Amino acid sequence: MCRISGGRVVTFRVTQTPLQRMKHFLYLLILFVLPLSPSLAQTNTWLQVASMNAARTEQSAALLPNGSVLIRGGVGGSSSTEIYNPAANSWSTGIPLLASRVSHATTQLADGKALLVGGQPNISSTGSTDAFTFDPASNSWSAVQSMAVGRNRLTATLLANGNVLVTGGAPYGLFGGELNSAELYDPGTNTWSAAQPMGRPRSAHTATLLPNGNVLVTGGLDNSSYLSSTELYNPTTNTWSPAASMPAIRVGHRAVPLTNGKVLSGRVETRA
Repeated sequence: MCRISGGRVVTFRVTQTPLQRMKHFLYLLILFVLPLSPSLAQTNTWLQVASMNAARTEQSAALLPNGSVLIRGGVGGSSSTEIYNPAANSWSTGIPLLASRVSHATTQLADGKALLVGGQPNISSTGSTDAFTFDPASNSWSAVQSMAVGRNRLTATLLANGNVLVTGGAPYGLFGGELNSAELYDPGTNTWSAAQPMGRPRSAHTATLLPNGNVLVTGGLDNSSYLSSTELYNPTTNTWSPAASMPAIRVGHRAVPLTNGKVLSGRVETRA
């Protein structure tokens, strides 16, 4: 899930059977209107748009300065990337990643570049410490300083001061051994530093920047426990505090900030 210009929210989500999802993908949720259909904001409707060139799961998405959305990696996508143009409702092939990645995290940096961190070369490998940036001006990828801890199914959130907060994840290919540790990336100095650990280990959770500069972390998995709990990170004091639990457990969900200051979260997981 990714916010695009004008307050619109875009979600890239597989909704079919495991077999079908390797063939077809993609619906866009539009809360505040694509240019081609201004009425959608008022009718709260879904719009099916052009499918991607490759079916993917465990991929990532990031907004580019020109309003396009960059999709990277994932199972079925390997090291490939694609760029979605909302105005033209079309996809184009992007520059491949420097390494195959699934279950990674991405965020847009203050200078317009996109940061990709962690993940795995494939779904059964261990979490990576690697970090890369994509420069849309030169249409190129570069390796940057690695994290201290290998993680997959982590989060990466751009803070108001331009640094990036990375939280949780798991060191293994499958769920288990979830981490409560957090790291801070300073793009200006290309360095990582330890942040205060979360109150609880989490992977496949979300981390959303709030209007007041704090970060809301929700749900996820802690070994065999599916979580409804949430917590808040204060970058000024480098501290975590508990927040109200969600009404339902959520794992592998998405959360995006809305223009009214609230956070939209979707997808409920239950155990078989």
